[in-house]
Amino acid sequence: MSMDMNPASSFAQLKRIESSKVFQTVVIAIIILSA
Repeated sequence: MSMDMNPASSFAQLKRIESSKVFQTVVIAIIILSA
């Protein structure tokens, strides 16, 4: 994970993480823990 200050690459990376099942699982876990 490089600390790149390029908004375009950061957004692309975010979208790639966002579409992964791992990200979805983490979000679900956070929702359950914070409920």
